Amino acid sequence: MAAVPQRYRRAPRMVFRALDGRAWVGGPGRDTVGIEGSALFVWLVLDRPASVGGLAQQIRTVWPELGEIAEPDVQAAIDSLVGAELVETMPAAASSGDAA
Repeated sequence: MAAVPQRYRRAPRMVFRALDGRAWVGGPGRDTVGIEGSALFVWLVLDRPASVGGLAQQIRTVWPELGEIAEPDVQAAIDSLVGAELVETMPAAASSGDAA
């Protein structure tokens, strides 16, 4: 049986505003953080739980002009967002039924 890919979601109660190639993200009791580059594309398509492969596919679909989207780049952006506590991993049991 193949392993279920890790899925990610935006941290609860986070709000954002996209402005001039950057998203400003914050939540109750948190500082507002600016994100850009690969992390911005990941944030914008992460409107529901998804795996790195699913996120890469969504970015390709929404912005085909970007060309090839490498999954290691998406993973690096996810790692950055997780480190900033803007995105969190889904528990394995909860992630198995979510869309890719």
